[in-house]
Amino acid sequence: MFKKINPAQFIIYFSVLFFAVTLIYFGVAAEKIAPQSQENVITYYLDLAYTPFKKAFLWSVVFVLLALTLHLIIFFINLFRNQKSQKLISVRHAFRKIFIKFLIESKTALKFALPSLLSLFLLTLTLGKANLFNKSRLKDGLIAELDLGLTGNYPFFSLHTIQYPKWFIYLVTFSFSYLVFFMIIFAFYIFYKNARVFKELTATFCLGLVFMSISWFVVPVLSPQDRYIDNIYKLPVPEKISTALTNYEPQKEVEVFMKKVRERKENLKALPTSTLPSAHVFWAVIFGYYLYLVDKKSAFIFTPILALSSFGTFFLAQHYFIDMPAGILFAIFTIIAVRYFLRRA
Repeated sequence: MFKKINPAQFIIYFSVLFFAVTLIYFGVAAEKIAPQSQENVITYYLDLAYTPFKKAFLWSVVFVLLALTLHLIIFFINLFRNQKSQKLISVRHAFRKIFIKFLIESKTALKFALPSLLSLFLLTLTLGKANLFNKSRLKDGLIAELDLGLTGNYPFFSLHTIQYPKWFIYLVTFSFSYLVFFMIIFAFYIFYKNARVFKELTATFCLGLVFMSISWFVVPVLSPQDRYIDNIYKLPVPEKISTALTNYEPQKEVEVFMKKVRERKENLKALPTSTLPSAHVFWAVIFGYYLYLVDKKSAFIFTPILALSSFGTFFLAQHYFIDMPAGILFAIFTIIAVRYFLRRA
């Protein structure tokens, strides 16, 4: 039975099992702390994780409709003109090739994509319960001091002493908000270009979720916005941070973004503690890397979006600065670990 399991599938199934166990553990712990109060938290994570999937599905429908429309236009042009332009034929054949390839290999894709989505789903449920458990174990002060030691200030505050062009802030907020949407598009494209690389990507994605979740469970940290700017839990604020906070004047565009974040969390009884490392940065690195393996030009084209998304993590006060290098290191380590395992297997 196990001989039939692809090594990459083994990693994915391991992540599913891992999150199933942790879900039970934190479910019991959360129930003791606050019975029946975790539902809003779970709803938040599900909305955060799966809203981009809805957008990706809608865009996929648009793409298919455009392809069919183009196909019909080419057909009628050829019918009425009674001639076949080589260029039009090549476009039609390209769409047909893509469609047939996806139909033939869709079974392979589902074997890896569905368990990966299940792993992510179980993680969101686990985080919803873990946040309640972590509420009294926060390590925000430690991480903020690491930021201060690394940079000499608090980047999530100090970066806003500069006036930025509106278009730049728009690009940062757009890249940060729509990273998961681009990840889905990249996954489809990587699968189309190279199924083997796609399998490795799914394994890296799932193993990375395991590694990051362990860090989130061991070092629970609120975002700078939740902990210091809005201070939802009304916790004491260190003097240095309090001083920096008095000089914190973000531009209107940043305030609008943060207001939307606050509104999304307004019904939560326990705020997210999945900060170190940044999942945004981790995902940007691994998807950028695997996109580079299959198409270097596309990787370079989309690098600005991935970079701005990573910059936005601490610029928008959703992460600390140290979360970014931590996300990069986690990504590199996971890629190496998966490659090593797949070679040995």
